Amino acid sequence: MTLRAFVAAAIVAASSGIASAQAPIMSADDLKAPSTPAVALLGTSPTTIERPDSPRALVFNLATSVSDAGGVPQNYAAQVAPYWMRSHPDLLFHSYISPSIGESAVRSLAVSIATADWRIGSGSKAADLGSRLGVGISSVVLPGRVDAALPELVSELTRIDEQLEMAARARDDEPRLRALSTRQQELTARLRDERDAARLVDLSRQLADAKMTIAAITADADAQIARLERAAREATLKIQTLNVQRVGMQLAIAGAASWRIPDDVFGDTTGERAAFWATPSYRSCVAACGKDDDSKARSYLDAIGVLRYVRDRVAAANGLDVGGRVVWEITSAFAVSGESVGRWWSAASPSDNSLRAVAVFEAKLADKAFLFASFGRDFTDAEKDRTLVSVVGLNIGFGEKPVLPLVTR
Repeated sequence: MTLRAFVAAAIVAASSGIASAQAPIMSADDLKAPSTPAVALLGTSPTTIERPDSPRALVFNLATSVSDAGGVPQNYAAQVAPYWMRSHPDLLFHSYISPSIGESAVRSLAVSIATADWRIGSGSKAADLGSRLGVGISSVVLPGRVDAALPELVSELTRIDEQLEMAARARDDEPRLRALSTRQQELTARLRDERDAARLVDLSRQLADAKMTIAAITADADAQIARLERAAREATLKIQTLNVQRVGMQLAIAGAASWRIPDDVFGDTTGERAAFWATPSYRSCVAACGKDDDSKARSYLDAIGVLRYVRDRVAAANGLDVGGRVVWEITSAFAVSGESVGRWWSAASPSDNSLRAVAVFEAKLADKAFLFASFGRDFTDAEKDRTLVSVVGLNIGFGEKPVLPLVTR
């Protein structure tokens, strides 16, 4: 039985137990600095996150949402990147891929806003108390450095572009094509005026030969141009991949605050929660790191630290999560990792002052299908008195975490 067939069979066999699966566990990935911290702090899942790319689009988007909702829009989320809301024609490629700390912080700065319903209870007994509002910012302070192979690829792409321009000019300025084109025009004109049958046959043959020669020369030139264009596309894709797969020290930070708006009256707004995230990490390439190596075979080793501080004004409690994760990305299709996260709270909670330590295996089954398995101990759960983690899940492209838990702890 193939792995895919096994997963499909396991889904059917475990379907009766899916409904009773526990809520998602708080792993190191959950504690990474979120790209939309306002949404993360509210704990909502909006269907879309608006990303207006200009001040006019932002104002129009907000005005439309408020008008449609007749007040505070519910389950609304938007994120803007101030730096990219206007063009930067002077931004050079080298500065883009190798920014300073200040340049990286400014260019990656994102401001997010989110809203949600404030309700107590569920179903017909639910009481609508108003709305919740969250605002957050995020930024990548240290973006890491580009792979050593990237500058070589940029130089190679520059050479290919030069060759491509030369090949296009050579095709357009080819002396033989010019002479043959002139010859073709002359033969065409003579054919129109020729009345002798024998001469018509000879002129037709000469015209056909001229056309065939033109086609052959053009085909050779076009084939050379096509080869160069393919090489340019391949080099560009490799550059894009390496620009994302940065190595070295990296640091992402985020912060957010949320408020409650009773009966949607802004004058009565009260603070709800505040949070800060920091994700320092270090990545190194350990195998298949050359520019000519297959990017899918490249192997990386990552050390990732996570920190999250939460201030809950409603419960008058402070929470701190600190931990780390080591990931060995064996290839683009397989990865193993181990993580440990400590939790400290200033007030009683189901997982007060405890430790989570888990080993994780991930495998890519298809373009958007991933198998996920983890084993270890979770935070101490005072309510359920169990800490074992034993989870197998399947991610089929609908989110970052497995959406179909097959075996639960």
